[in-house]
Amino acid sequence: EPGGIAVLDALARAARVLLPLTVQRGTLLEWAVYGGSDTLVAGPLGLRQPADDSARGDLADAEVVLVPAVAMGLDGSRLGHGAGYYDRALAGWPAERLVGVVHDDEVALALPAGPHDVRIGWLCTPTRLQRLGE
Repeated sequence: EPGGIAVLDALARAARVLLPLTVQRGTLLEWAVYGGSDTLVAGPLGLRQPADDSARGDLADAEVVLVPAVAMGLDGSRLGHGAGYYDRALAGWPAERLVGVVHDDEVALALPAGPHDVRIGWLCTPTRLQRLGE
C-alpha cells in the first residue's frame, strides 16, 4: 500500500490507529493500537503487526477504516489477496466509512465481486481522494 510506515506515523500523531492482528492463519482479524514501527513484529502471515498483546483495540470504535487492496474499482469493488480477512472483518460496515488505499495504477472501472465482498465507499491514492459508486 502507498505510504507505509511514514503514513502510519503521521496518522498516529493525529488519531488512534488500529492495525490488524492475525493471531492464526484463517481466523478472524483482531486489532491492536499502533505504537510505532519499533513495536511491529512479523505475524503468522509474514506481515508486520503490533507485538504488544495488551494494546488491543476494538474495530467497532473506528470512525474510518483504511482498507488495503491489490486493486480498487470505481464502483466500490475491491480486490484483496484472496483470503477474505477484511471482507469478514468489515461485513455490515457502511461503505462511506471504508477507504480503499491503492496506488494510482491499481484503479479500474470495476472488478469482479461476489456477494461476500464488502463494497468500499472511498478511494485514496497518492494523488486523489474520491467518493465511489456515485
